[in-house]
Amino acid sequence: MPAKALVFDVDNTLTPPRAPLREEMAEALKGLVAPFHLAAGSDLQLVAEQVMEPLARFGFTGTFDAFVCNGADRYRCVLSAGSIRVHQLFRFELRAHLGEEAYRRLRNELLEVLQQPEFSLEGTGITISGEQVIERGSMINVVPMGRPGKMSQEAYAQRAQFVDFDRRTGYRLRLLERLRELVSPWRESHGLRVTLGGQTSFDVVVEGFDKRYPLRTLLEEGTERILYFGDALHPEGNDRAVLEFIATWTKPGACPVEAVAVENWQETRRKLLELGLVRLDSGRSDGSPCD
Repeated sequence: MPAKALVFDVDNTLTPPRAPLREEMAEALKGLVAPFHLAAGSDLQLVAEQVMEPLARFGFTGTFDAFVCNGADRYRCVLSAGSIRVHQLFRFELRAHLGEEAYRRLRNELLEVLQQPEFSLEGTGITISGEQVIERGSMINVVPMGRPGKMSQEAYAQRAQFVDFDRRTGYRLRLLERLRELVSPWRESHGLRVTLGGQTSFDVVVEGFDKRYPLRTLLEEGTERILYFGDALHPEGNDRAVLEFIATWTKPGACPVEAVAVENWQETRRKLLELGLVRLDSGRSDGSPCD
């Protein structure tokens, strides 16, 4: 394994929110001086649409791991000559972890909260489109405005409307407090926790099988140092688990993980350049370390 690796959150760190990777970022990834991996809140299909497919179109060739569904499902991704090959290395199942009865009860209670008068979006002007509680194997994604199957121009407009509504009203922070109360019986017994997910949703995950998992796994496999880039390192964000991993490090020496906070994909690219992690004129496009 390499001495150093970079791990990137996806939404608003590598890409614009729920949008494909831009060519400027693809060129930066092609010129990295260290291997990289992804740690995404979304599932494999969304990561493929946002990152893998654009990378292939922009000429990237190489191998990286995608830790999706908030880090707990691991896939090996190989891009070569415009083709994309993916195979699964690990999958964590929240349903099996909780048990079928508890899992169904949790899912139903999450739906019920969204119908409570304080949190219902009825009468707000926000359009609900698609599922509001989405099962992603290792986690549950709660989306009050619903998750459309495809991001059309209308879907982007509805998303922007919700983001503005949330900014003006503090809706998600209020709902986050309620959701954390709801899962509290499972927190001590099963490690369940809730964080904000992206700009519109919430992630219900198991502590340790969140964005700690890729860090722990890569270190156990021999990576000596990790730089993690994320836009949600704040206390409510799903990247916060990275800071908690660092703070609770118990092995000898300083924790070999460093977190780099960014506000958007443009800042990620700028920091990669400032830190000397990109050789845009190197001609390399395989994501592997340069000599």
